Amino acid sequence: MDELFDMLAIRPDKPGQKSSYRNWSKFREKVILPAQNNFEKYTDLTFEFNAWAQHARAYTHIEFVMRKNKKFFQGDLFQQPKADEVIDLIPQDMVDKIPLLQWEDKEIGCKKIATEIFDAQGAEGLKFYVDYVFNQDQKERVQSWGKYMRACWKNSLYENHVAREAEAVNQKKKAKAQKADEGKDQQVTDQKTAQMLKERNEQDARVEQLLKNDQAETFLSFVSDQVAEHESVFMQKRFKANNGNTRNDLYRRYLPQFLKDYDLPTVSAQNDEELEHNIVDWLNSIRD
Repeated sequence: MDELFDMLAIRPDKPGQKSSYRNWSKFREKVILPAQNNFEKYTDLTFEFNAWAQHARAYTHIEFVMRKNKKFFQGDLFQQPKADEVIDLIPQDMVDKIPLLQWEDKEIGCKKIATEIFDAQGAEGLKFYVDYVFNQDQKERVQSWGKYMRACWKNSLYENHVAREAEAVNQKKKAKAQKADEGKDQQVTDQKTAQMLKERNEQDARVEQLLKNDQAETFLSFVSDQVAEHESVFMQKRFKANNGNTRNDLYRRYLPQFLKDYDLPTVSAQNDEELEHNIVDWLNSIRD
């Protein structure tokens, strides 16, 4: 009710004093009932209302139920548009597509059915049916445009067409969203692949650095022991045969454990002076 009072600009006349219209009896008598009467008398709508109290004795809420005013369309002053008035609203380019004899046929011509369709579904609906019958007439002559158009209308061809169009738009949106998701997934995959290649290159560089320094013998001995203990006979033979791919894979596999056991840096020391100093200190500690 307070929201309704605000909408109608019914506010207290003075601070601390409420307007008389905020009294439910006067509000109903002076505002709602006259409005209800004028709606029914002058407009195409009418309404019923119901007020109730919530957690109090005074009315706090009101509900309006709007309905079509049947008296409005039956009165002498206000009438629904006549058929001729509706015909005048139909775009001329639609009328020109229909053969004149089919349009003027009094039995069941296009003029009557076109008026009904235009009144019910507007210009877009009528254009669909006119174009549809026109295209069918180009393929195979339509004997009665009016009957054919009415049959199409009764079978809801336009509604089905609109539904298909909406579904097509929805499918395009879904495909676009799916493509975007696939693009994101591919981006994640590419990032993971790049990270794996980066880590592999770092491992290869670290192995190469180990094999070129004084710890090469220690590293090779460590890997040989691990291969002999954990790998299959087939892998042991390939490792001993100095198969390049197999040896490199095994080097990478046991590199982390070697670095951990010997307390070595995990990254390559190439072009890193600080890391080289750490390795030198480590070697000196072993000799000591």
